[in-house]
Amino acid sequence: MKTHFTRNARLWNGVVFGLIVALMMHLSVSIDAMRTDEPWPMLLRDNSADSDPSVTLLQQRANGALERLVQASRAAEEL
Repeated sequence: MKTHFTRNARLWNGVVFGLIVALMMHLSVSIDAMRTDEPWPMLLRDNSADSDPSVTLLQQRANGALERLVQASRAAEEL
């Protein structure tokens, strides 16, 4: 392959790689901005008046499990 084409390919590979990195950085910042500290109250609403007791118990157990997972991850980050 001629050196001219090789240089152009390397240049375009660098440009495309730079664009992908810039796009991923932009997306990761925007996703982090949308996160909240405790997302599970939105995911598992407590509609105990509308549902049967077994569903309410299941939601409470899921909330407790999620709380333990978040506490464990925060403790691991502090170490």
